[in-house]
Amino acid sequence: MNRLPHSFCRLPGIVALSVVLISNGTCIATAASGETQTENPPLAEASNDLSAATSTDEQLPNDDSAPAFTDEPLPIEDSEPASPQDEELALAQQAAQDRYASYQQIVEGLEIGSSGYSPELLEAYLDLGGALLTLSKPEEALQVYGKALQLTRAENGLYDPRQLPILQLLLTSSEQAMQWEAADTNIHLINLIARKSYAPGDPRRMATVSQLGQWLLNASAENLGSEAGKYSQEAIELYKYERSQLIALEPYPEQKIQVASLYLGVAAAE
Repeated sequence: MNRLPHSFCRLPGIVALSVVLISNGTCIATAASGETQTENPPLAEASNDLSAATSTDEQLPNDDSAPAFTDEPLPIEDSEPASPQDEELALAQQAAQDRYASYQQIVEGLEIGSSGYSPELLEAYLDLGGALLTLSKPEEALQVYGKALQLTRAENGLYDPRQLPILQLLLTSSEQAMQWEAADTNIHLINLIARKSYAPGDPRRMATVSQLGQWLLNASAENLGSEAGKYSQEAIELYKYERSQLIALEPYPEQKIQVASLYLGVAAAE
């Protein structure tokens, strides 16, 4: 047994110990008072106990709900193919956009070189307005058709029936834009020009009478415009006036049918 140099070590419950010897890995110490203390456990056993405690305290709980990570790529969902109707609509919209760009360029070129009425410019205005309506831009179409109407009136006069197709386009645009005052103005102009241009009983005149009467009744029912409260009475007066004009003529069979339809119009308005 070898004796070690005198030294001190600290153990639980003892302030100072004098190490006497080490035998077989066991530290035998005496207190300063001379009493013998209990032996420490072997170093190997203490190390094992420390390892066991550490592994037990630091062990993470097993969470089965945690997602498992893999190297496999996520599946990609196939997008639903466009229906034939959707493809046809997309093609029509693109074609309308192309036409609009082309007509806009033509109009700009003709406006620069024109100082008055030009049939080519009028046609370009009508084409451009149609493209705008197809693109659901009725407010812009109203402006373009307004220019076409001014050209026609400047060339042909204020009440020329050749402006009726343009007024119909203005009516369509104002209705799509829900500009009811403009729609009211346009449809009354249509009827006024037809009455000045065509005789009573003329199918073109009767068509505008029917159109105006129906507009007045619908506007009254849906309370459209500032004069909606007067529209029903105006429709009655419109039908009665046209009926009186037809009765004054020699009663052909077709005119009798027209008179009868006007009687029905009056009844519907009343």
